[in-house]
Amino acid sequence: MKTLTLALAFGLFAVNLFAADPHEGHSMANPHEGHAMPADPHAGHGMGNLSAGKLSNDASTAVHIEAIHAYPSIKAVPGAVYATFTNTAAVADQLLSITTPAAKTVEIHATSMNKEGVMRMDQLKTLPLPAGQAVKLERGGTHIMLIGLKANLAKDEIIDLTLEFQNAGKLTVKVPVWPLSQHSQDGFHH
Repeated sequence: MKTLTLALAFGLFAVNLFAADPHEGHSMANPHEGHAMPADPHAGHGMGNLSAGKLSNDASTAVHIEAIHAYPSIKAVPGAVYATFTNTAAVADQLLSITTPAAKTVEIHATSMNKEGVMRMDQLKTLPLPAGQAVKLERGGTHIMLIGLKANLAKDEIIDLTLEFQNAGKLTVKVPVWPLSQHSQDGFHH
């Protein structure tokens, strides 16, 4: 069997160009027919309960958390956590509080630009999660700030973050610290 090896910025990957058709003999109406599928499609991929998991079994209070992560911190600078929260419920919810053993204080911050073009960060008391919508926490926008880190966040470390929602309740998630190679090339910003 021949393979093609590609050298990418993140390492070497082998790609089989001559593999048999994985869909051969399967109905395309259900491409997973005949394959064992884990209850959590992210199981075994280092995501734990971070992605595609409901916070509540009650469909009226379902919150999904995707791509939750932080980056390594430097020189006692506060850390930041980014993710996408999707409220699949029929009613609005809100993130009320956040705690972690990794930091003294955790706050929700919104970054904005004033009329003079100066960036500023404001603390939000809660994070509104409109019904049926996704709220993305990202660099240069709304994010979770880890203040008073007890130790620098290191690549491949995982920290616990406990989120308390008004309707969906409380959940502790595992937050992976992604390598800087996954960080935008335009520098650090919380």
